[in-house]
Amino acid sequence: MKVSIITPTFQREERLAALYAIFDRQTHVDKELLVYDDSSEPSRVMQTLSDARVRYFYSKSRLTQGDKRDRLVRESTGDIVVQFDDDDFYAPQYIERMVSELADCDLVKLSKWFLAAADSGECFYWDTTEVRSQHYLLACGESPQAIAMDPSAQGIADWTDRMLWGYGFSYAFRRDVYKVAQFDPSADRKQDYPFIIACRHAKLRLRAIADVEGLAIHVIHDSNMSRAFPNYRVPQSLIDSTFGAETLTLCGVKRIGDAVQAHPEVPLELRSRLRRQLA
Repeated sequence: MKVSIITPTFQREERLAALYAIFDRQTHVDKELLVYDDSSEPSRVMQTLSDARVRYFYSKSRLTQGDKRDRLVRESTGDIVVQFDDDDFYAPQYIERMVSELADCDLVKLSKWFLAAADSGECFYWDTTEVRSQHYLLACGESPQAIAMDPSAQGIADWTDRMLWGYGFSYAFRRDVYKVAQFDPSADRKQDYPFIIACRHAKLRLRAIADVEGLAIHVIHDSNMSRAFPNYRVPQSLIDSTFGAETLTLCGVKRIGDAVQAHPEVPLELRSRLRRQLA
């Protein structure tokens, strides 16, 4: 089954070599990578690739994120579309696992996942199905900070649903989904959740799975478009043992000692991994 990986990008030339490496290392064999770039100059990295599996599109005019995603899906030739953000990490087994989890559904995404703040080096885990009394705010150009949350607050169910089903960096969906649900070409931000709403209106089958094995890392840095609200802070050593010691460096995340990341909170489903690491 052929998989089309789609990536809209803008002014991220320094990340595109890593993007290609992540694509190339995927254990799923039948795949293609489509990149749509509206940077000020075409990418030298992408233009010098000699890989028939890669298609690079360049626009001199600025386009919205929604427009680029829409064009990429329409250009794709796979049975399944998988979204890769240009600044995130995806483990070699990521596509293979997501295709397997798609099973008889139309779309699958992660419900629990790892995050890293590039500038501070702090690492986190977000169970988007759970609201705790304390979360962390990760935002462009800001240091991570603890924030108070009220699990019983009015509107919290709607907020939780948006957090769970937004964040399209982990969307994998059947190409036929696009016949009934599309990304809004006019939307530059927050185009993911409306896509999910369109899928629901079409009565498509959606699935969200927890990443407890190390499938992906969502990286927050000084040019991110979105914010994140993880509810656990975890040590870098857990990331190293889960993804490999070189992964955070590949993602441009600052290396810090675990002592700097005081009082890490490890969710229940990851504690056995941490215990094995410390044994």
